[in-house]
Amino acid sequence: VLGLYTLKLIYIERVEILNNHPMLASNRVSKWIKILRCSLYASCLICVTMMIVLTDGECHSNPEEYGCKPTFHIADVYLAIAMICVDAILFAGFCWKWWGLIKMFTLTKSSDNKLVIDMIKAF
Repeated sequence: VLGLYTLKLIYIERVEILNNHPMLASNRVSKWIKILRCSLYASCLICVTMMIVLTDGECHSNPEEYGCKPTFHIADVYLAIAMICVDAILFAGFCWKWWGLIKMFTLTKSSDNKLVIDMIKAF
C-alpha cells in the first residue's frame, strides 16, 4: 500500500516540477496538485491506521505445525476499496488533463516551444 502511494506522490512531484516552468505555470493545476497530495496523504494515513487497529492474529500452541491465523475486520476491505476508488478517480482526472496539455504541445511545431516539448518528452 505504501509503495503505491509513494509512486503516485512521485508522479505528482514530477507534474509539479513541470508546472513550475514559466510557460506552463497554472494556478488551477497548482490547486489540483495540492488537492491530490492532501487526498493521498489522508487516504494513506486512514488506510494504514485502519489496517493496524482492525487487524489481529492468533497463533496455535504449535506454530511450526499449525501456523498462525491473521484476521482483519471487513471494514478494512471496504475502506481500502473506497479510498482506492476515490484516489483513482482523482488521479485519472488529473492525468487526463495533463495528457491533453501534452498533446497540445506536441502538436505545436514552432521553434519557440522546442524547450517545452523537450521538457514534456523528458517527463
